[in-house]
Amino acid sequence: MTDLKGKTALVTGSTSGIGRAAAMALAAPRRSPSRPCSDAGAGRRSMTTPKPWRARLGQAWPVAKYVIGLALATLAFEQLVGHKSELTEATLALSRLRWGWVLLGVAAEAGSFLAFAQVQRSLLRAGRADVAIGPMVVITLAANSITNSLPAGSVIAPVYSFRQFRRRAPTRPWPAGPWWRRSWRCR
Repeated sequence: MTDLKGKTALVTGSTSGIGRAAAMALAAPRRSPSRPCSDAGAGRRSMTTPKPWRARLGQAWPVAKYVIGLALATLAFEQLVGHKSELTEATLALSRLRWGWVLLGVAAEAGSFLAFAQVQRSLLRAGRADVAIGPMVVITLAANSITNSLPAGSVIAPVYSFRQFRRRAPTRPWPAGPWWRRSWRCR
């Protein structure tokens, strides 16, 4: 056995080691990847120079952003002008609002969110996880917003809620047994 720059190879022709040619190939000096061979890869570019299409894209991107922005602004303006009658009707409807009913609706919606947060809090308490009502309302409101605003919100919102509940859950394992029997009781 002989040591060839940190690589141990069996130079003798035994069948248990590598052959002499392989040992000599391992011992041959390696070329640095930063200095390629002069004859190999004459058509290759170095790894640091960008490809020509990327360079052109990098130069054209500021202009393309401006053109895309103008096109989107034109589309938005066209939509507003095309639906002018609907905007007028909406403005008229908002001017005739009965603010007492609006405040009553907002209060009813806030009460429903508080009740739903309290139900979730009771379920977590049944699993021996005590979470304050403030974070529960925030989690409930955020999950409802995710459900109503994102295309796949009904899939994403439970994942979000689960992660938030898990972050606030106790570190000890949940009790084994029928915890759902205790979940209906409010403490």
